[in-house]
Amino acid sequence: MVDTTKLGLPILAASQAQKHVTMNESLYRLDTLVQLSVLDKDLTAPPASPTEGDSYIVGASATGAWSGHDEKVAAFTTGIWFFHIPKAGWLSWVADEDAYYSYDGSAWAEFESGGGGGDALPLTGGELTGNLTVKTMTPTLTVSSPDTTSGHALYRSIGRRTIGSTGVIGQHDYINNVDGSTVSQWLLKANGDVDLTVGVLKVSSNEVYHAGNFANGSDNRRIGQLGLGGATADTTNVLSMNGSAALFNNAGAGVQLKLNKNAIGDTASFLFQTGFSGRAEIGLTGNDDFSFKVSPDGSTFKDGIVIDKTTGKVRFPSGARSIRRVDLGGRFYMNVDNRWITFSTNYGIASENHSSSMGTASEPNTSHLGIGIYLRQGETLVDLHTAWRCNASDVTNVDVRMLFHTGLFDGTWNTAAETTQSVIHSEDGVPMTVGWSQYKPSVTEFTAPADGFFMLVIRPVGTLTATRYIYTNGSFTILTE
Repeated sequence: MVDTTKLGLPILAASQAQKHVTMNESLYRLDTLVQLSVLDKDLTAPPASPTEGDSYIVGASATGAWSGHDEKVAAFTTGIWFFHIPKAGWLSWVADEDAYYSYDGSAWAEFESGGGGGDALPLTGGELTGNLTVKTMTPTLTVSSPDTTSGHALYRSIGRRTIGSTGVIGQHDYINNVDGSTVSQWLLKANGDVDLTVGVLKVSSNEVYHAGNFANGSDNRRIGQLGLGGATADTTNVLSMNGSAALFNNAGAGVQLKLNKNAIGDTASFLFQTGFSGRAEIGLTGNDDFSFKVSPDGSTFKDGIVIDKTTGKVRFPSGARSIRRVDLGGRFYMNVDNRWITFSTNYGIASENHSSSMGTASEPNTSHLGIGIYLRQGETLVDLHTAWRCNASDVTNVDVRMLFHTGLFDGTWNTAAETTQSVIHSEDGVPMTVGWSQYKPSVTEFTAPADGFFMLVIRPVGTLTATRYIYTNGSFTILTE
């Protein structure tokens, strides 16, 4: 049977029986190859559940029903796979990549627009018009209407090859998309897979344009918008980038990144976002003081730190926390009646002897006489960390209470009835030994609701035959606003 040259369509023979079979095969081929479009070009095995009419470019080292058909067009027709051998020049749309691919006789490669399978870069009147897209290229440069006029020279490095000072350049008139005037458009075209490292089109003695990495130029080059890494720039974000990191490297002894604003009341800042909603901002925001701001919602921002532009002094408009440590030392008296003991009523925590009784009940009595650690309203007790030991082995355990006492600091607070007691921490059966051990209770941060006293209260567990002593050496950590 004779086939057509380009698409391999079977030709009907004279007096051929069952002509519809041959005709249908040709129609199926045309349906697949005319306006060729495939779903994927990288699969190496057929999908498990193809749909009638699905087409693919078979990937390398294919297996299964596709074995031995690498680079061919596979079409699922009438429930079976048909394979079509591509010819040089075939063009196919690859749906999953949203791109066209062309076949060069041995392999499929992404097709670059602009003629000859390459990019077209318009370079006009002192600036680039339209969007600039830089893609990989081979050491082949092709354009139409060669122009080797003096001053129209091409300097470019592609891979490791260099094309000399006389280049092949096409010059065409077109309508400027900015102001409607007629200007000359210079087209620089190439195709393939090798990186374009430096590309320079010299239009006249004082106009130099760069493609690729925009390297080694001293003249101004202007692009209205630039998107990198697949990002889309717009009129607000004229430079937009998708990527995990950005590098600004020095070209000498150092490097600076400058943000300039027009007037004092304007903003020059870095805005940090979550889901494109602002959460923190640093810079000059509405004045020339340097500010650090935070926001819970991207709308309301609060100044955390402000550095005065003139004096360099630092302010904390929303307040600041400082750490205050209070030492704990001395000895706690452990009495034979197992009473609760707290700091000295005469000298408080500064005393070396803590012997003030808070009763023998199951919980400490409420008292206005305890002199503990004075906490101002809003101060926060963070933790207690102490080393301690007992002078006798009959104190094997102790019960610990951390209390907060408050009342009216107006001269009338003078009785237990006028005292409000809050329990901060309660722990029974804490081990005690004659050797030094550490005690660090799991205390939830406590913020004083009013001015008052923090009290540490201890009692022994077990039978004591004489007064014993627990020696302590530690500290409390307090945060002050």
